[in-house]
Amino acid sequence: MKFSVCVDSLFFGEDFIESLPKIKSAGIDHFEMWTLGDHPLGIGARNKNIAAIAREAKRLEMTCVAYAGPYSDLSSTAGHQDFLADLRSDLERARPLRCKTMIISLGGAIEPTDPDGTLDNAISVLREAAIIAQSEGVVLALEPLNSKVDHPHSVLSHAADGFRIVDAVDSASLKLLYDVYHQQIMDGNVTETIIQNLDKIVHFHAAGIPGRNELKPGELDYSFVFSRIADAGFNGFVGLEYEPLLDPVESLRCARQLAGQ
Repeated sequence: MKFSVCVDSLFFGEDFIESLPKIKSAGIDHFEMWTLGDHPLGIGARNKNIAAIAREAKRLEMTCVAYAGPYSDLSSTAGHQDFLADLRSDLERARPLRCKTMIISLGGAIEPTDPDGTLDNAISVLREAAIIAQSEGVVLALEPLNSKVDHPHSVLSHAADGFRIVDAVDSASLKLLYDVYHQQIMDGNVTETIIQNLDKIVHFHAAGIPGRNELKPGELDYSFVFSRIADAGFNGFVGLEYEPLLDPVESLRCARQLAGQ
């Protein structure tokens, strides 16, 4: 298990490229981002020039491990072709980063969704998307988003539904992004759910609960969660995606200490 840092969250409003050496100084070599370029809502970090980020990452011997792909209501067939076109475009734009994980959602994070949409519609387009991603050597990380606090219109909120979609698509290029923060809010029982479904999970996100700040203090013992994930054999990435109350570099060092790193 390795940490990556969501630059847009930990360094909200700051220069993206200038944030990379700070992450490196905290002892972490991996990072991720919400979007390729400026976020449609004008949030996150600034100066997200992909070519420049790739050059700085290479200089620092850092790697981009995940980025968010196109946003669309996949439960509605109306936007499927636009989604697939945007997917191909984002895969091409991200090539300089050599990143192998694209984060996607089913909708509800930004725009209103179709009240008549279905998960079957989403499964249909995700089968096509997985084929496209596989041709680029990329895994799509499907992220359920909580509908109780942050994303009231989220189409996919429960990990159980996400796992069912992963099973239905049945492709090595579609797995789940299990966000511990979102799933503790929605369902709890996070460690047992993770262990029972680890083969369907490609990436994790972590934030303190409640508040979405540092991992400690909070209602979850993240040191226990991380130890269970590691003991189960997961050797991928846990993305730190929270709003720090401390100085970001000090906050990242505290997260590493919590995980025994």
